[in-house]
Amino acid sequence: MRSLTSVTVALVLACGALAALVSASSAHGAATAARATPAPPTGLGGFQPLTPWVQPSVELPPPRPLDYVQLTEDGLKQATRWSRDGWYCEYLRCAHGPYPLITIWGQVPMFETVDALELASPSAEHLALVNRFARANERYWDRALGGYAPYPGDRERNVRAFFDDNGWEGLAFLNAYKATHQHRWLSDAQRAFRFIAARGWDRNGGGMWWNTSHPYHSGPALAADSLLGILLYNDDHERQQLEDVK
Repeated sequence: MRSLTSVTVALVLACGALAALVSASSAHGAATAARATPAPPTGLGGFQPLTPWVQPSVELPPPRPLDYVQLTEDGLKQATRWSRDGWYCEYLRCAHGPYPLITIWGQVPMFETVDALELASPSAEHLALVNRFARANERYWDRALGGYAPYPGDRERNVRAFFDDNGWEGLAFLNAYKATHQHRWLSDAQRAFRFIAARGWDRNGGGMWWNTSHPYHSGPALAADSLLGILLYNDDHERQQLEDVK
């Protein structure tokens, strides 16, 4: 009996030692795995700022409907505050010495504005406005020059005229024709292009001159004048216009 008890005690001690060994091994393995596995990054690219960053909620205001026709009408009415002798001024209070009225460069955007107003929102009032601007813009035609001059009323052959201005002016007249269907305005656009084709192109080296003094070539003039010729051809089908653009 004493021998059996001794054997039992020995077995119990052996099992306890084995269990302790297994437990210690498991704990060591867990610690090793914990050290081998990096912690997931936090913050911005692993950097944790002192003040945690929170993405703000994006709330756009509701769109506010705009009456663009009314805005355009209001702008044109406001521009009449700066006028003299029934036409607009180049500068506020018409203060520019002997040339207070608006130049061709300044008034073309207004001309195009009334064209667009009638095309977008036809009315008797808008139509009358287009015709008024078109008649007034004929004052820039210099018969002695054969083109549109920078200032209304210029009537000299030696006036320095600009070929980009004549292109924009021709486009404004062409759009006036589209808005009113009056061939008079189409004729005004055609004579702008004829002047450009006759005196604006450098026939020696190619390129469009900036003005009649021929100081250098002008990309804007080439763009405006080419567009005018193409759009005119689309309306009147004059072959020479297409050839000049080419």
